[in-house]
Amino acid sequence: MNKILNHQLIRLTSAYLKELIREPSVLFWGILFPILLAWGLGIAFTNKGDLIRTVAVVRNNNLNNYTGNSALYEFLGKNAAKKQGYYSITISNKKLGRITLNFKECEWAEAYTLLKKGTVTVIVEDNGKDVSYHFDPANPEAQMLFQQISGMMTSGINFFSLHEDEIKPLTLSGTRYVDFLIPGLLSMGVMMTTMWGVSYTVIERRSKKLLRRMVATPMKKSYFLIGLFIARFIMNFIEAALLFLFAWLYFGIIIQGNIFAL
Repeated sequence: MNKILNHQLIRLTSAYLKELIREPSVLFWGILFPILLAWGLGIAFTNKGDLIRTVAVVRNNNLNNYTGNSALYEFLGKNAAKKQGYYSITISNKKLGRITLNFKECEWAEAYTLLKKGTVTVIVEDNGKDVSYHFDPANPEAQMLFQQISGMMTSGINFFSLHEDEIKPLTLSGTRYVDFLIPGLLSMGVMMTTMWGVSYTVIERRSKKLLRRMVATPMKKSYFLIGLFIARFIMNFIEAALLFLFAWLYFGIIIQGNIFAL
């Protein structure tokens, strides 16, 4: 038994494991940080918060002497709350959450500046009897905002509630954001172990001239690498197991595929 425990490979692997356990940075970045990252991102992208969008409203230059009723401002006057410099519409939907649209009045130059800064994605031009929409057709957020505003202008403020009974929230296990996040974090841990953990350990020993001293001993060179691989594999297995345990307890994540493939 003593002969087995005193084997070079066992001793090297034990030394590597003790070195990892005694290093606070390894424990933080390898175990605590992925769990904190999963917790923070999982909550941020899982909880349904208020969605706030700003829309720039400009007046057509040919309407300076227009005295008729503006379709846009007639709609905003009936459905929006007038605030300092903008109109605000808040729509509550049981399944889609709360959506707040802020219509900011501005000139074309200011509207283009806000568009370049990313503050707004859609510019609504008041043409009197109708409106025009200016946005980048390649921007999916702008397309969605255009559909929302045009739908409200056509069907009224209850546009989001017209088909509420037809909306079926997808709660199938495996389709949530966190279901994609956790496998990504597991893969990141494997990548960090192979690219950083193994290579940096060898480079550090060489820079401190410790590798040369170890080679001068009766130690087999293959045992040096095999022991390092085994130690890192065990540590990575512990990190992945703790991360999955947290995800299972907190987010209810389960393994749907082959556990051996995992």
